[in-house]
Amino acid sequence: MRSVTHDTIRELVDLVQPRDKAFILLLAYCCIRSGEACALRRADLELGIGQDGIPFGWLTVERGVSSYDGQRHEGDTKTGELGERLVPIPPHIVADLIHHLETWAAPGRQGLLFPSTNPAMQFRTTQQINGHSAVYREDGTVRKKGYGWYHARQVIGMPTLHLHWLRHWASTVWDEAGTPEGLRRAIMGHVQRGMTGLYTHPDTTKAVPYAIRVSELAGWQRPTLAVSSSTTAPPTVMAKLLATLDPGALAAALAHMTSEELGELIPLLPADKIAAVLASRLGESR
Repeated sequence: MRSVTHDTIRELVDLVQPRDKAFILLLAYCCIRSGEACALRRADLELGIGQDGIPFGWLTVERGVSSYDGQRHEGDTKTGELGERLVPIPPHIVADLIHHLETWAAPGRQGLLFPSTNPAMQFRTTQQINGHSAVYREDGTVRKKGYGWYHARQVIGMPTLHLHWLRHWASTVWDEAGTPEGLRRAIMGHVQRGMTGLYTHPDTTKAVPYAIRVSELAGWQRPTLAVSSSTTAPPTVMAKLLATLDPGALAAALAHMTSEELGELIPLLPADKIAAVLASRLGESR
């Protein structure tokens, strides 16, 4: 794990199956368990962009999926009596999550973020995510192509890297970002130390500055003026983020954009949003 870096995570994300990219990012930057990720639904994910131009997100973790009796079963998380937890999402992965919602998640508020590719099973399994490593002949040529997590870790030269270790790596990154231990344990879903800790539920909304710092450690830079510079998201994704703003905040964001950026984004924004911005501007001028 000491050899894993932010660049390593990005390499792995680029090598796994496209439908599992967001899965890897959530484990690596939101400290969740793979069983918790498999149980996530659209309603558990809240994404947007603040008036400061920084993308934000919240992940509600309250269920987990485990395997027994030959089936996948949904139940409580290992967090147990602590119940659900709210995890701030580092801004640098927001665009990836939006793309995942548009492309791979099941439809509807209760649609699974990571539906199974096996029609006989509702929830995605770690076996589906792991895939298998490539198999080589004695002469070094490929006899059977690899895919998934096992293929990705083989390609980067870390053939023993387990999915679960990403959660531990994420905890280390949040620690490097300066997150106080109590908040970090709450984000991980661990009971606080000592008897008092059994009755202590730290407010994870206070962890937002540390989530931003996690993204900065990953190489992300805070936006200066234009909102579109905050991520590498394509115009369609940025338009969806901007559409979540109220008219005043949207007007402020548009005011800082170049004519080229406006030319790309304005046609993609809902007409009622543009009308609301114009109405707010007319009201200010009167």
